[in-house]
Amino acid sequence: MKLAFIYNNSRLRRIAEAQCGECPSDFFYGALELEQLGHQVEMFEFLSALPTRFPYFLWSILLNKGCGPTKLDGGLVRQAQELACTLNGFDCIVATTSGIAFALALCRKKGQITVPIVAIQCGLLNYPYNYLKTFFTGMLLPYLDNIFFGQGELYPVGKKFPSVREQLSVCQYGIDTQFWCKADRGRGDYILSVGNDGRRDFDCLLAAAKHISCEIKILTARPMPDTLPDNVTLLRSDWHDQRLTDTDLRKLYQEAMCVVLPIVETFQPSGQSVALQAMACGTAVVITETLGFWEPDAYRDGENILYCRQGDPEDLAEKVNALLDSKDFMEMLSENGWLTVNKNSTIDKFSACIELHCLKSL
Repeated sequence: MKLAFIYNNSRLRRIAEAQCGECPSDFFYGALELEQLGHQVEMFEFLSALPTRFPYFLWSILLNKGCGPTKLDGGLVRQAQELACTLNGFDCIVATTSGIAFALALCRKKGQITVPIVAIQCGLLNYPYNYLKTFFTGMLLPYLDNIFFGQGELYPVGKKFPSVREQLSVCQYGIDTQFWCKADRGRGDYILSVGNDGRRDFDCLLAAAKHISCEIKILTARPMPDTLPDNVTLLRSDWHDQRLTDTDLRKLYQEAMCVVLPIVETFQPSGQSVALQAMACGTAVVITETLGFWEPDAYRDGENILYCRQGDPEDLAEKVNALLDSKDFMEMLSENGWLTVNKNSTIDKFSACIELHCLKSL
């Protein structure tokens, strides 16, 4: 197959690093693995927040007023239309964000794009829906083969848009377990929390810090209070600025006593990539049990992961301390988590699912 993968900007500059193992291949959502399988893969980027003129800026107005499809702005529509002729030379397009997917769907509805589109959707229900948002989203979803990272988001989207249920399915996200891996080194004396998305509940973690005796390292670009608890260390970095490299992050995972992911209630599988990366590095994970947890049948409380209650600092601290107080429990959870990720959640399994959706769309 000849496949086009489309990403937001700043991703393609890291292809060479991924190809030589200096960064994880999962940042490319299976494109590199499909290329290794013999498919012809070409990758494109769309710029975000691109200034636009009439008529494209009307989509940006709808987005800003909460009336347009999730993350669809005029700049994406313009770029999709400009690339449409090129994209028609492929067998299938893989859109890696909701905004890009909806821009391509609009082009397909208008007949500018004639090839099938596999859309990786995430966070569709993070925003309230009014009549116009429901109308435009329902108008474009039928032009996409929509993939979600977990059942928790699939079912409510299907309930919201029942006419497209046959075009909604799950491809469990997977990580590069060649890059995210164990190391032959001892653990440090800290716990780690990582994440930039708006679903991280760092307020809960900061409130729990007074009940936890060890250092807590928080890696985020999110705004944080000026004054932090004495045992909290703030590390500033994100995927774009790379002040902390992927190799640095892997080392932090490998040496942490556990990774803690407090999350506000959401249908989105928030914390998924960080949890899988940490477990692949042989580190136990404590995470909030949310409606959007991606694969509850495979990740079981007290066996290979530890769940805490949403917005409950005391429960979060209790779960962390249960690990800190028992090395045997920590190592059992770490080993079982590692085994589960390597069985269930690899980038090879995810890319095989993407391949299947592309093939069936032909």
